Amino acid sequence: MENKTNDSVSFFTKKTLFKVLFSLFVSIALFSFILTYISFTNITTRLQQTSITVIIVSCLFLLINYFFRTLRIDLLLAKRIPFFHLYSITMIHNMLVQLLPFRLGEFSFLYLTTKTKKVDVVDAGATLVSLHLFD
Repeated sequence: MENKTNDSVSFFTKKTLFKVLFSLFVSIALFSFILTYISFTNITTRLQQTSITVIIVSCLFLLINYFFRTLRIDLLLAKRIPFFHLYSITMIHNMLVQLLPFRLGEFSFLYLTTKTKKVDVVDAGATLVSLHLFD
């Protein structure tokens, strides 16, 4: 009995390590791609020219925007996923839609909502179509 527990713990550690390494690799690849087209000095110069209050207010409006998007999705999914879990799904989904070409990030919504085991693929797809129809 203890052997199964140890195997699942070591598997979880390997799985977590793989996720972290994969995320790190993707982040480095994206940053290297971006930095080939934009110089780092231009980025720092623009950030220094921008007021800190503008940055803070922009971040606050972005969080409020994600809150209302999550509220809309929460109503469409009939509150089957906890709100703050759905908030993180919404943030990840929108980030991937903006980063990946050809709107491939839309598949992240299907994957992340069905991963909770509370929503099936058909309901997630119908919610995604409804979101785009109302936009």
